[in-house]
Amino acid sequence: MDTTPEPTENPGVMILDVRSLRRAGLSSLLKAWAQSCGLTLMSSDLSDYDVVENCKMFVLSIGSSTLEDPIFVQKIKALQAQQPEAVFVALSDQDDPDEILRAFQIGFRGFIPTCLEPEIVFQVLTFLIKGGSFFPPAILQRFLSHSNIMLNGSGSHKNEACADEARSAHGLTVRQQEVLELLRHGVSNKVIGRQLHMTEATVKVHVRQIMRKLGASNRTQAAVIISKDTSSVTSLGLD
Repeated sequence: MDTTPEPTENPGVMILDVRSLRRAGLSSLLKAWAQSCGLTLMSSDLSDYDVVENCKMFVLSIGSSTLEDPIFVQKIKALQAQQPEAVFVALSDQDDPDEILRAFQIGFRGFIPTCLEPEIVFQVLTFLIKGGSFFPPAILQRFLSHSNIMLNGSGSHKNEACADEARSAHGLTVRQQEVLELLRHGVSNKVIGRQLHMTEATVKVHVRQIMRKLGASNRTQAAVIISKDTSSVTSLGLD
């Protein structure tokens, strides 16, 4: 059953999905996470959504649908105009580069493939609610190959300096910092090895040491941790 959108004192997270069963399942999954963040969880059908004040995040569960539908995009744009401070996140069964790029162009701050484990999704949502951005590596590669636009914009030099400081604070060696910089941009171990002139086995050793020093259980979590420390807009590598 949907949570009826009503004004709330706590910041709200609104789940929007046209399929009621999928919407209910997602609400159940995110309930504990929302409570732990002091957020009020709500859900609705985008077609009959009414504006709710103090809504901090909108999670649009689009399943296998695409963001090419102009009517759907128009509804999202209208919602963004009504809630200019809110974070918009797409939860999709697809991880096609074109679809991810469309989400970015529409104004989404995050694009989460449903292939991710729930614990990773919780970490990503927390990262987003605190001001970060999350897109799979494909979006960064797309920008680099076609327009050379960095996701962190004009403040890139400042952000890189902050990133270097954050990595040093975790006790990472210079070599580990180089590996982590590529890792947080979604580069595979094989490509990291090729770019840094080391074997893939050596890269794996460095990655394990990086995760240990950061207290991370996987590559994505390591990227989330270092990105939180730098507060930069980051494309995170998916395992």
